[in-house]
Amino acid sequence: MTRAFVVLLEGKKITAATYIPGDAYPDGEGLEVLKAIKEDRLGQYIAQKNQDPEISAECEGICPAWYTRAKGNKDPFFLSYTYLYDCKNSVVEIRNYGNLQWRFKVDRLDEYMKICEHYAALWYAYSYSEETLGWTLDGDKLIGDRLSKGETADQIVEFAQTVDPAFILEDRPHRGTGCFTEDQLVMIATTQHRGRENKQERQFKFYIYSDYGISVVLQLPYIRARLSKVSSLKNAVKYIREYVRAHEIDLYVMADIYDLYEGVQRDIGQLKGEERGRRIQSAEADFKELFGKLPPMKIEDFSVRGCLAPLLMQWHGIEEDEAKSLMEQT
Repeated sequence: MTRAFVVLLEGKKITAATYIPGDAYPDGEGLEVLKAIKEDRLGQYIAQKNQDPEISAECEGICPAWYTRAKGNKDPFFLSYTYLYDCKNSVVEIRNYGNLQWRFKVDRLDEYMKICEHYAALWYAYSYSEETLGWTLDGDKLIGDRLSKGETADQIVEFAQTVDPAFILEDRPHRGTGCFTEDQLVMIATTQHRGRENKQERQFKFYIYSDYGISVVLQLPYIRARLSKVSSLKNAVKYIREYVRAHEIDLYVMADIYDLYEGVQRDIGQLKGEERGRRIQSAEADFKELFGKLPPMKIEDFSVRGCLAPLLMQWHGIEEDEAKSLMEQT
């Protein structure tokens, strides 16, 4: 639930204010606020919102300390956004958690409205860092800087359409045996198979374990394979970033192997009797073809045999050693 204040100013004097209880993103209700400013009806917009007594009560007694981060305001509570319009000086401000996001004159309102219309896509594009493989840049500042340097909204939107990250690396919380207990436990590398006609998202999970030192572990379809031991959590994250960069093409092939494995596993669950065995046999050639595209990965049990063994175990209901022995006989 993204909330906001809308404040109408005359110079520094607050003349009216209202509260948005949800969907207050720039490309949500924030765009409606800008439209009201453009059509010179922000006062009417605020008055209409305040007909709801619960809405008007939320901004009763509002003052700049409610929406402006400043010294001495040590632990303030800020809403996600505040939209301010100073009608005396024809200036619009958008604040995000008390910090100034954008300030602009009304004569540039059309440009910023277009930016807000495409805000979600622009934020993802301009916040993405090739260095960290994640959304770690200040996208709002970069967009504002480009506008202040004279770029048009069309140019900014056009550039964003060219940003196509090969991978997106995110931290996800995870609690498990031998793991850290904070949120930097699982690094999710997401690829969309860049360059393919039909893009398909695939996630690779890298776990950071703390058993007997710190280890980076990759989740395979049937096992977690230890990749490396490192000296610290920081180095674990660095290792994962470097691994993803170094194996970009390889990970695309691995995604196909994951899909094949999961498809065969699904088929085995639906087929009966010898049809299960024939499905595994037909998949063996496909596994060999895909693994033939990979360089030596040095990942334990990530091989044609490593994929087939769990499938045979599922088919026959046997243990891993027995499955591998059966494979050697065929």
